[in-house]
Amino acid sequence: MQIPRILIADDDSEIRKIAARSLKSQGFETFECCNGTDAYQTILKQRFDLILLDIDMEGLDGFSILTKIREQQISVPVLIITGNDEEYNEIYGFSIGADDYIVKPFRPSALSARVKAVLRRTQEAAQAKDTLTAGPFLLDKSNFTFYKNGIELSLTPKERLLMQLFMQHINHVFTKEQLYTSVWKDSYIDDNTIMVSIRNLRQKIEDNPRSPAFLLTVYGLGYKFVLPCNSTDGRQIG
Repeated sequence: MQIPRILIADDDSEIRKIAARSLKSQGFETFECCNGTDAYQTILKQRFDLILLDIDMEGLDGFSILTKIREQQISVPVLIITGNDEEYNEIYGFSIGADDYIVKPFRPSALSARVKAVLRRTQEAAQAKDTLTAGPFLLDKSNFTFYKNGIELSLTPKERLLMQLFMQHINHVFTKEQLYTSVWKDSYIDDNTIMVSIRNLRQKIEDNPRSPAFLLTVYGLGYKFVLPCNSTDGRQIG
């Protein structure tokens, strides 16, 4: 597992020392910057998993740095370090893209807890973005694995693409032409390929492929993916 990289940007050497010691004791790798200009340049050049960013620094202040990196679509989580507990700093920091804040002087254990919480939320959000769920099905887009009720099913690449398309458009009727264009990326439609792929996919995802509950044929139109509570919509041919 990769060790999280934390940048500590603060012009107070004692704060940097306390933060670095606390985070290193928790297994993090730390880097330090003593002014805003260096911090900004370092953020542009290196990858970090989280940034501890002091508001009041020489050169660029923390708010200016945060604004600049968010404008450049740098999404690294930022925990603001502030010297006072003014509500303005908290609200303004969140409004420009901060993930959390801590007031100094702070207890090392409190800092570690805040850092872990931000990293955990960021990881969970990233995982949610990489997964697609519908009923009992889950498709992990990061490694393209597919599960039903937590059990991995072995799908071919085209079957996974079909399931991704269906799961992103529940109850939407796709014609054979639309499926072939979207999945096979070809304007020439091979009806037999579509029918075989749908039949094989049903063999894997349905409890009873002869009477499908999820992947339905809509007579005269095409196919649609439904969840059981919606499976009575329209005419369905197994």
